[in-house]
Amino acid sequence: MQRFLKQIPANNSVFAAAPSTPASGLYEFVPTNGNVVGNYPPGYVQAITNSSVVTAINALGANAVLRDMGKTIFARIGDAGTSYGRFRQVQVLGLAPISAAQGFIGGAAGSLFGVNGTTPGADAYVNYLTVYVPVPVGGVLAGSIYNNDVLSGGSM
Repeated sequence: MQRFLKQIPANNSVFAAAPSTPASGLYEFVPTNGNVVGNYPPGYVQAITNSSVVTAINALGANAVLRDMGKTIFARIGDAGTSYGRFRQVQVLGLAPISAAQGFIGGAAGSLFGVNGTTPGADAYVNYLTVYVPVPVGGVLAGSIYNNDVLSGGSM
């Protein structure tokens, strides 16, 4: 039965973000008013608009990685846009070593395993820094603001 199941190796679930400005090219999904699920269409994607979120992501710098959240959506780009594309949901993680001061993994002083942000945070559309990246389909990349085509590389 396993031959019919798609297997995704664990090493394909984390990707490097752009080292100098990781927030460049990341989108947030904005659900429409009648959307009760929240992170699935109907809705549209837009470049992250909240400056404090962009600053928080860019502050991670070279320590920023993108964890694949396993979901691809098809959405309009912009509130009144006429362009559409496929976008993969990722979570921005900030890698940091576990320090001796934490004493153990977990607990009040324990590691957050790279998870940043809160819910609801400064921007309700990017809780825990969960965002979207455009995915090339048929050689075409949705949107024009993303500068790292290699990120998706066909493995998503």
